[in-house]
Amino acid sequence: MINTGGSITLASSDPFAHPIIDVNMLSEPVDLAIMREAFRSARKLLSAPVFKGSVFESLYPPGNLTTDDELDSFIHSTVGPYFHSVGSAGMSPRGANWGVVDPDHRVKGTNGLRVIDVSVLVKYICLWLLDWFYLCCLSQLPQAGILKHLVMPLRSGRVQ
Repeated sequence: MINTGGSITLASSDPFAHPIIDVNMLSEPVDLAIMREAFRSARKLLSAPVFKGSVFESLYPPGNLTTDDELDSFIHSTVGPYFHSVGSAGMSPRGANWGVVDPDHRVKGTNGLRVIDVSVLVKYICLWLLDWFYLCCLSQLPQAGILKHLVMPLRSGRVQ
């Protein structure tokens, strides 16, 4: 299990002071390896015959970056947190003495306050949520024969 979570701490007792946010980005070698393989998987997906005539080249990262070292350098120089944070209000089991919210999204120690967003996720792969979806789901679409049903209507302008 990947454990590269960051932290949010109070900067002072002033409730209006911005917190100190450490996203702990790319702190483990596996983080970099996942990002590198995400780029490679996206390139492989977009080189499928169904995209011929729609996708012409890799721009981000540039197509001439292919080795691990080249991709790692690109990732270190361009990737940023964008602060789509998760885990800052971690969910824990009912009755646990850790976590911010219970399984019903109620903030512990309060009445009438819930957190309903991805900040309740405790463990999360270090990518954007949409990237996570792409990596987990879209890689299965060509084998399932679904991709042609999604792409062809878009090309013709007829979304069904």
